[in-house]
Order: sequence, then structure tokens, then C-alpha cells
Amino acid sequence: MQSLRARLAFNALGTVRYHQSVVDTLTKLVLNSTFDEDLDPLSRDGAPNRLMQKLLRELQATETIFRMIRAPFARGIQPNWLSKSDRRFKQLNDILTLAYRLIKKMTKGSERNALALQKHVTTTIRRHLGCGLSCTTTLKEIFVDKRKLLARIEKDLIFQFMDLLQNEKHPRYIDFLLSICTAGGAPMHAIQDMIGSALLEHNTRLLPICRVSEGNGRITLEIHVPGQCDELGADLWIDLADFGDQHMQTENCDYLSHVMQAPFSELDTRERVVRYFVHCIQLYGKLCFGRHQGNLKYFLMTPDMPFR
Repeated sequence: MQSLRARLAFNALGTVRYHQSVVDTLTKLVLNSTFDEDLDPLSRDGAPNRLMQKLLRELQATETIFRMIRAPFARGIQPNWLSKSDRRFKQLNDILTLAYRLIKKMTKGSERNALALQKHVTTTIRRHLGCGLSCTTTLKEIFVDKRKLLARIEKDLIFQFMDLLQNEKHPRYIDFLLSICTAGGAPMHAIQDMIGSALLEHNTRLLPICRVSEGNGRITLEIHVPGQCDELGADLWIDLADFGDQHMQTENCDYLSHVMQAPFSELDTRERVVRYFVHCIQLYGKLCFGRHQGNLKYFLMTPDMPFR
């Protein structure tokens, strides 16, 4: 029955009929919203085109885009159906992902545009987090370095990201959290407090665990992310030295650089753990920025942290 409802809702949208023209239009708008040599709309990330941002704002493009984003769900499509592996929704995924990429470009470095679409954060964007539609990077762009918007962040958004991390320990969720800890090079103490409370008091199992051992004339630093197991079902502990010396001939870079830059979906379990660990270390730095005493005390005094 669910499959039938999905097909009926999908067909009612006329997605198949208009897919290419909509994709072409969104692609053109994304490419013209930034200055970059990259012609892939999903990876293009140059300086914002201020004139295009102004024109799109004056044409009220934001409202049109969000009406388009909401339309499939108003017709019965459920966000949890939009799996990248489900070919039935590939064309719809294409359109929604490009729409969110355009929103991202419209708000890059523009607090005015970001403030104009703030109402859509709760009503639309947050409902699609975790669906693989570039929502997290879009939400990050809306808030990053925009002090007025950062001052309005509430605890429920922070705890939503804790829930997302419980389901999937993906570095993009950590990236969002660390991006909102500062604004214009200054710490956002209230947000540091909220993330510190949510992560260090209520969700410590999201934190990587470290252990240091000494033997055979060398010191070993191993890491473990709670819940990650090896082939035998035991806790997966990874020696970070395994990622330090290897060189990737095909990419002309060291192994760790490859792990940090490759698409997350292409990494194996060990590589994903290491990437998650590195992003968590970056988050720890942001949480302590400006000498935040509470967070500093936790990281310096907790035995499983790498700073003991």
C-alpha cells in the first residue's frame, strides 16, 4: 500500500515530465550564483555573486523554491522514502538536492537573505535533515558567521543533531555543530554552552574514546567510536599510525588526506571512524575557543579524551 501511495503521489507531481527542464533551470541558477571554474552544481563553491543574490531576493525566488520543495510532501511523499538507493525517487532527489543547493548559494555570506528565509528553517529544512538532500550543508550556510541568526538558535536544534548522530555518525553533522560555535572570529558562548551540555553531559557515547599504550619502544594512540565493531563483533580499535605513512599513488597524497577528502560513502568502516575522530577533535577546539572553562575542564580531565 505504501509503495502504491508513493507511485501515485510521485506521478501526480509530473516529475517525470518536467524533470529535465527543472533540473536545467536550477543548475543554471546555481552556477550563476557563484564565481568558480567548477561546472558541477553539486560541488561548485566559489565566491557568491552578490548581484544574483539580490535579484533572486527581489524576485522572491525563496518563496517559489520552498513551494517547490514542499509540493512532493504535500502530495503524500514521506521524507524517509527519499533514499538515494531507491530508483523510484531519483528524479525527485535530483530536483530537491539542487533546490537546496540554490538556497545555500543564495545565503552564502548574505545575512539579509538568510534572515528572510529563517521561517523556513523549522517548517521545512529541519524536517528533511538526514534525508540526503544537502539540507545539512544548506543549514550550515544559513547560520555560519551570521550573529543575529546564531543568537536565535535554541536547544531543540542542538538535540536534533544529537539524534542524527545517534542514527549515523556522519562528519557533516559535526561540521554543522562546530560551524555555529563562533561568529566573525569570536566565540558564541551560549551555543558553546548548549552543545557542551547536549554532547558532554547527555550524549557522551557519541564521543570517540582514546587510549595510549607504550611498548616495543613506541607509543601507540588508538581510537574507538562506541558502537563500532570489527568483523568478530568486538569493539573496533584503530591505531592512528596506520593512517600516517601510506601514500596514495593514484591521488598523489597521503592516506589520511585521502580519507579526509574522499566521498564519505566510498570509505570503509575504519576510514569513516578516523574521519569522524578528526572532525570531533576540530569540534572540541571550537567548544573551548575563548577559554570556555566548563568545556576545557571536561576535555582536560576526562581519561578517555586525547588530551590527558
